[in-house]
Amino acid sequence: MQLLFANSEGEQANLVAVKSLLKESMLGVYDFYLLQLALFVGIHKKASRQLQFYEQKHILQDQERMMCENLVNNRILNHIVTNEFLEEEMRRRHIDLWKNYPEYIDLVFKAIWTDKEFSSQSCVKKPDFEADRLQMTALFKNVIAPNEKLHDFFSDHRLTWDVDLPVVNSLLLKRLAKVKDPIAPDYFMVDIFNDHEDEQFAIDLMTKTILNGNAYQEEVSKKTENWDQERIARLDMVLLQMAICEFKEFPQLPVFVTIDEYIELAKEFSTPKSSIFVNGILDKIIKEYMASNELNKIGRGLL
Repeated sequence: MQLLFANSEGEQANLVAVKSLLKESMLGVYDFYLLQLALFVGIHKKASRQLQFYEQKHILQDQERMMCENLVNNRILNHIVTNEFLEEEMRRRHIDLWKNYPEYIDLVFKAIWTDKEFSSQSCVKKPDFEADRLQMTALFKNVIAPNEKLHDFFSDHRLTWDVDLPVVNSLLLKRLAKVKDPIAPDYFMVDIFNDHEDEQFAIDLMTKTILNGNAYQEEVSKKTENWDQERIARLDMVLLQMAICEFKEFPQLPVFVTIDEYIELAKEFSTPKSSIFVNGILDKIIKEYMASNELNKIGRGLL
């Protein structure tokens, strides 16, 4: 959607270049996931230094020392910090952003002491693996994920990360919630796609929408003859073109799934009335396709 929008008023799209941008954008989700894990590594280093400070000052019974000690010794956190697979992936994908912005490590580390749930999960004497899991879950869910300053940092660093944030946070939280002892060496290694078909779908959808964009735009124009074409939001036109492409070029996709998806995208990214507009136009197009037997769908329950 973002790439098609960017190309919608430009010159004829260079498909090779746009495909390359799409693949890099999708890999950016993976980089974002690794960056979140790298944040844990930075927090562990910060906690280790803090624990050394307590030891040098001979502070033995302080509550913050116990919290810090449990964090440093957390089995799950140590798995992330010492995992060779993750370390190699971070090196390969050049995930070293926190080295240049250590103040965000400090920001998160300062915030953890004020969260009641994290404090509760961190003041357990001789914590077992389940206590470690709860501590890590509280750290991410209550401190890292909702941090607005981190959100702003991610958005400023890469535009698409603002959109990717809920996906990446949900993925990582599920990993933390389901982790079991012993932790498999590759447990925190993830595939952004379920399989190659998912990746290929994204490429095909973008490519076919570009190649047939003028024809799809003409279809929309016929359904909006009483509209001032200049007043139709540019993003709405992109969403409608993508939806028509799914109707025509992807026989395995149910119609209602396509319509629901683009209504939600219109709600999220376009104007306040866009979802109603998109829904109305798609409804007209589907009725016309069904009347003329143009809807190429295979399988039951796809209409």
